[in-house]
Amino acid sequence: MRLHLNQGTTEQIAEMSGRDRIDLAIVSGSEESFPHLIRLPLFRWHRAVIVPEGHPLASVGKLTLSKLVEYPILTYAFSLSGRASLQALFETAGLSPDVALTAYDSDVIKTYDRAGLGIGILAKLAVDPVADSDLKVLEAAQLFDGHTTWIGFRRGALLTGYMYAFIRQLAPHLARSRVRATERASTQEEVDHLLAGCKIPLREFSGGV
Repeated sequence: MRLHLNQGTTEQIAEMSGRDRIDLAIVSGSEESFPHLIRLPLFRWHRAVIVPEGHPLASVGKLTLSKLVEYPILTYAFSLSGRASLQALFETAGLSPDVALTAYDSDVIKTYDRAGLGIGILAKLAVDPVADSDLKVLEAAQLFDGHTTWIGFRRGALLTGYMYAFIRQLAPHLARSRVRATERASTQEEVDHLLAGCKIPLREFSGGV
């Protein structure tokens, strides 16, 4: 067996899965772009704000959205289809953030954060307490909703043994019997009902993103 990982935007992953060019898709959010997949939750995660040591935000106490928009923002690239959740949050609050940089890779955001281009808003699990010890991590769970990263496969697809094993390695709570039960579901609502008693772990730093 050979494992091939292909990174892409939401739109690229949706196209590859729609054309049956990949076995499994791993995505955070964007459920509306994948109606053809059975989606299983892998883990939950939260955003955090990162700044260099000595940055004014590091000593303001409780963060607010109005305080964040005082600085250029570095964050993940927005989806090309639909409104991104981060954009929507600021717009709902009547705020217009200055997004100085968007990137697909957390390390890019951290690099430009260190260079003083702006403040980083990224997944808390992407911050290594050792390698990124020069950055100050500011708690922002009170500002941003949690996110779920899920794994999906085409409805009606035949899963092989190695696919079950891969899913279980990523998410121990998704035992083979539980995954097999969802294969017979005709809608995502049925899948969610079957997984209703399944506790989705919250993930912090785990060695990389």
